[in-house]
Amino acid sequence: MIKILPKDTIDQIAAGEIIESPINVVKELIENAIDADASNITIEIQKSGKRFIRVIDNGIGMNKKDLKLSIKRYATSKIKHFHDLSYITSLGFRGEALASILIVSKLKIKTRTKKSSHGWELSNYDNIIQITPWYGQEGTIVEVEDLFFNVLTRQKFLKSDLTELIKIIKYIEIISLARYDINFRLISNSKLILYTKSTDSRINRITNILGSDFSKMLHNFNTVNNKISLDIYFTKPNESLNNNKFQYLFINLRPVRYSRDIKLCIYQVYKKFIPYNKHPGLLLYLNINTTDVDINIHPMKKEVKLLNEEKLCDLLHHIFLKQFKVKNFLDIITTSSHRLIQRNKQISKFMLQDNDNMLRCIKVIGKVFEVYILVENKQDNKLYIFDQHAAAERITYEQYMYEIHNNKIIIQKQLIPEIFNCPISIAKKIKVVLPILNKLGIILEEFGYNSFKVLGYPIILGNISSIKHVILQIISNLNQRHTNINVEIIEKVDLLKEIIVKSACHNSIKANEKLSDLEITHLISQLVKCKYPFACPHGRPTAYKMSFLELKRYFKR
Repeated sequence: MIKILPKDTIDQIAAGEIIESPINVVKELIENAIDADASNITIEIQKSGKRFIRVIDNGIGMNKKDLKLSIKRYATSKIKHFHDLSYITSLGFRGEALASILIVSKLKIKTRTKKSSHGWELSNYDNIIQITPWYGQEGTIVEVEDLFFNVLTRQKFLKSDLTELIKIIKYIEIISLARYDINFRLISNSKLILYTKSTDSRINRITNILGSDFSKMLHNFNTVNNKISLDIYFTKPNESLNNNKFQYLFINLRPVRYSRDIKLCIYQVYKKFIPYNKHPGLLLYLNINTTDVDINIHPMKKEVKLLNEEKLCDLLHHIFLKQFKVKNFLDIITTSSHRLIQRNKQISKFMLQDNDNMLRCIKVIGKVFEVYILVENKQDNKLYIFDQHAAAERITYEQYMYEIHNNKIIIQKQLIPEIFNCPISIAKKIKVVLPILNKLGIILEEFGYNSFKVLGYPIILGNISSIKHVILQIISNLNQRHTNINVEIIEKVDLLKEIIVKSACHNSIKANEKLSDLEITHLISQLVKCKYPFACPHGRPTAYKMSFLELKRYFKR
């Protein structure tokens, strides 16, 4: 039998969408303080917010009428009509925060406007609301006691005090990165835990929050392009990090999560220059027309939706690609930790135009472990160690891309077509990408319900024993990025090209393949002519450099 839920149950369900743990209370109250134009915000907590939370601000405060309305659901000063959702500039706007906190805690609000001789205090105990005069400071103080005292099941799912405290600290750090013009203080159990003093620049706030070691690695780029304003702080490939913890996105000063597509477009550029297990440090401040962003898609406003996300991705891709261009491949080396480092000093010209000159400049010493090529450069007295397979992959990748972009793919026709079948689920996905595969030189036809016939493939890919494995690898890589391969995804031809070429390039010169000195020299000469020679298509470095001086120092000569 269907029944309408009681009001208190409805209210608790609604509150649960907004308030899951102490961090949600802290976040909502800080956002309210920022929207009230506060320049000083102090957060005091006990037992990581489970027992007590107090947020003090010096904002505009509320009068008695607004205070009374502030705890009602959907009571807000930020919007009046539905279409106002398209013009939101404030952090909060739904009017659910205080109403939700009221339902799951003991709430007290003290507030005073700047023009008033006194303010008002609202208290809620045992569901009885009282409003009395208050003679405190200008601004607002919100106190929350005994969070979830009436929702014991929610209490059980709270994490340890340390975990909940760390969540609060991280949020205050993030909101501090967004608003460098505000003082934030966090006091836990009467001890000052965090203090971020307002400053006159973003980089100073970044240094304050994330440390000087990190901020010194950052480069800054800002631009205004078609109603989009970007202020980007980023690490270059030679300063890549071991994890992705230092990546932040702010849209109209609101901290939000990176969407999958924005992160993907950034990594597509970085992965041309850094190893696969490295990550960029990135703080991206985006200001955009409020009508082009929907911030109402997530109950806690952690995610937003952009109207022209593809244009933003194209812009970011172009910006980072331009920032990372390096004139000389051998200005890039790889350290023992596989980190690409850019040397500022000019290295002797090693990138030569033909093999004859190359032979006069270098001496091929040999190979070690059947993997790495050792080359001595006589001009600059340096030893270069090349990863044979990574170098070959980069060369094959760029040559294949050149042939694709210039419609010059040379096809290796199969004398005896390769026929293979596969599970129905995979066959359906192959059928979706089949037209693009054909355009990219992998000539494939349907040969039955879940079978296919391979008629040819690009000759640049070398001697492939079975093109079936390349095709299945392409589908596997697509699955890793998209759970549902459909026509909309396949329309992103550039993305598919990347996946196809990277999958196919596994068939380049292998690590243990024997090469003559002349073949090695030719391989290196082809590598240095590549557009992005520093890493293979999968992000692994292609070379390591060691100077004669470094060797002397190591052996204490």
